[in-house]
Amino acid sequence: IMLGLTTAWMGFGMLYFGTIVEVTQIFAHPNHKEGTVRFDFVGIIVATMTEIVGIGMVMCTIDRWGRIPTWISSFMVGGILVAILCYGISSSSSTITTTFKIAVAFGAQMCMMGGATTTTWAATHRNC
Repeated sequence: IMLGLTTAWMGFGMLYFGTIVEVTQIFAHPNHKEGTVRFDFVGIIVATMTEIVGIGMVMCTIDRWGRIPTWISSFMVGGILVAILCYGISSSSSTITTTFKIAVAFGAQMCMMGGATTTTWAATHRNC
């Protein structure tokens, strides 16, 4: 049980911090001449507000689907969306629209907070 929980919590930590760091990076607009960074706070706030949506989503699905399927699907979808944030959007940020960035960040944070966080806590409580 300990190895499984350790792996789950490490995966949660990587998904959580990867999402938080990458969301702020994709909405940052550095000005190298002046040495400043301007942030698109609307995108960051909208993406962050989805954590509430994610918790609501898990509250509706965890008893129907079960803890393990909810957990696995949240980690997989969240991981894919974070990979898109890291490799797809960051490298070509000038050609990607803000709406698309917000949508991917929305999905990543929804899976991270709702599925990964809430379900990890529920599974840990159940297994200990």
